[in-house]
Amino acid sequence: MEEKALKFAAVFLPVLSLFVCLFLPFFPKIHTWAEEAREARLAEAEFAASQQEMEDLEIKEEPDTGIGPKGQLNLRLPDGVDGSKVHISNDYVTQTIRIEIPGTDLAYFDSYPISGSSSHIDTMSYTKEGDEGVIEIVMDRVYELDMDYDSDYYYFNFLKPHDVYDKVVVIDAGHGGRAAGATKQGVREKEINLAIVLQLREIFAQGDDKIGVYFTRTDDGNPTFDQRVQLANKSDADLFVSVHNNSLGNGRMSRTNGTQVMYNETSEESRVFRSEERRVGKECRL
Repeated sequence: MEEKALKFAAVFLPVLSLFVCLFLPFFPKIHTWAEEAREARLAEAEFAASQQEMEDLEIKEEPDTGIGPKGQLNLRLPDGVDGSKVHISNDYVTQTIRIEIPGTDLAYFDSYPISGSSSHIDTMSYTKEGDEGVIEIVMDRVYELDMDYDSDYYYFNFLKPHDVYDKVVVIDAGHGGRAAGATKQGVREKEINLAIVLQLREIFAQGDDKIGVYFTRTDDGNPTFDQRVQLANKSDADLFVSVHNNSLGNGRMSRTNGTQVMYNETSEESRVFRSEERRVGKECRL
């Protein structure tokens, strides 16, 4: 028995050593993949919990005549409701337009209050919140809204970002919500990332209005990985910047420091930006 055990050990230990030597370089990546998968599950759960039940809303189809005196989409206002009282928001991350209409009953939604073309629309739904009617329209991509109203209708026209801006940039504050990112001495990475992005937002607000800047988050929200990527894809972004402050996984302080830049190696423009970013990072290193 002992001889068999020794033979097994003699074979097993070299195999184990070889396995460790071959796969040890990949262990940090495996840890990273596991963390990314965990954060993806958290983000998807948070997004699902934030959704409310809504009823499908149908559109009265009309030919898409483009921008003109009537909109590509026309919302008939309820009797006695002034267009100035209607609140409209555009969530670029989820490509969702939210329309809040005061003094609206459920019969209003049964009368086909929206007409026009649905060529830009993925889904449209409604619900009641108190004395307000709420319509949510999920678009097929990111659009800027060109809006107007009169005594009877609210008119919507949809403009692609590059129809409005010369360049489009998407900035992502890494992590958020229950996904804290790296944590050292009580400081959470998600908060540092957000603070940097909020400063960038102030800088861009004072800059060239021909550069359109979209942010994946400006609070402690946690968009899913797909939502972050799709914001860039569906806005045809010229540049996507994701802000992170990484740390070693062993929990120890380290002398490892500097700027990490990820880029699309198939794109020459991305390579040029990466080189410039690394140069700036070295100049700004503390």
